[in-house]
Amino acid sequence: MQVTIDVCAVLRGCCRADGRGFEGGPTEIAENDTLGDVLGRLSLPEQLKWIACVNGRPSPPDTSLSEGDHLYVFLPVSGG
Repeated sequence: MQVTIDVCAVLRGCCRADGRGFEGGPTEIAENDTLGDVLGRLSLPEQLKWIACVNGRPSPPDTSLSEGDHLYVFLPVSGG
């Protein structure tokens, strides 16, 4: 099944998918993949505190995915 994955610019440069740089966009995943499965394959840096959303809602790693879902991973913003 296909989902769309968007990763914010800062994270995009340091994550990997299948040993290559990650471009994002429509991505083929297995029918039973969870958000955690997909994020694990991106090899996002653990030291950065990123947020993952499915269809605009922050979601835990065990979230089931469906055809056409939109995943977005970004860094939280802080001000001062």
